Amino acid sequence: MNSIYNKNIAALKKRLDTLYETHRLLIEAYKEQNAACLRAYEEKESLKTFPAKNGSLTAVYKELFLHSSYNPEAEAKKSIAEVKEKEQIAFLGFGLGYAPLAFVEAHPDKMLILIEPEIERVLWTLSYVDFSALFSHPKLICLFSAPPEDCISLLEHFGFENTAFIKNESYALHQKDFFSTLSLLIERNKQKKDINDSTLERFGKLWLKNTIKNIHHYAERRGIACLQNLHRGEKALILAAGPSLDICLPYLPELAKKMILVCVDTALDACLKAGVEPDYLITIDPQYWNAKHIRHLSAPHTNLITEISSYPSVFRFPCKNIYLTSSISSRKTYRKKT
Repeated sequence: MNSIYNKNIAALKKRLDTLYETHRLLIEAYKEQNAACLRAYEEKESLKTFPAKNGSLTAVYKELFLHSSYNPEAEAKKSIAEVKEKEQIAFLGFGLGYAPLAFVEAHPDKMLILIEPEIERVLWTLSYVDFSALFSHPKLICLFSAPPEDCISLLEHFGFENTAFIKNESYALHQKDFFSTLSLLIERNKQKKDINDSTLERFGKLWLKNTIKNIHHYAERRGIACLQNLHRGEKALILAAGPSLDICLPYLPELAKKMILVCVDTALDACLKAGVEPDYLITIDPQYWNAKHIRHLSAPHTNLITEISSYPSVFRFPCKNIYLTSSISSRKTYRKKT
């Protein structure tokens, strides 16, 4: 009986009960036949464990060392030395877990995110190293067996700019496609933030200028929260300018009878020429040139959704109702100015 594994699984069950129930059969199999399960997994994955020079356990994956063969703990402390300025750290794979354990010891007040797509690799780790300090860490998030998209959603919530990412290539080779996809998505989101920051720098004054001119609409218009659940269960079609719009325009009158039509400002003229007024029109760009897309048009049966920093002429668009969405741009501009 593996006492380290049993101790870790008890802690995992207490901390991650849903994950435990999802993988109960495999977890229990490892509990009942730990040695046999480990041998089978290590043979399949070309994994080997053996004592390092300092007496701690180290491992090799397909002839690549996962940790130092001399002092895994010292190596782990060195690997997290440059994360002091970040609010949280995310490990993209973690081998036997020495680096996350070192992080918890060094930064007990910071958030720790563990990402591992293969639950059996987690069980392998829990069979060898005591994770009590990790599972008792108050700011621990474990993304085990989560798809890349879910990982990105959570990381985006906490902020890519506030997160240090630790990716040791040897930790990630067993799920190379997953970690490559995740790394690509992380880089794309970082670039998106840079683009958004540049956009804020370029249009911040315009957003603020428009907001001041439109401020009275806060008292006159309702927010989109009042539309919540209004169309629950109904089908919807989103229309935007592009080659695919030309294909569906002939069918638009019939589609309008069967689903809710949501149209962006660049596609409104084409929809109206097809004889269809969308149920909702979305326009949130603060520029004058964007407002020209709906200038001289009217849609008396359409609900317009916009934000307070849109170009002022947008609020004069002839339509059924105007609803306000939250103005993220204006809030960012205000925070930057102050």
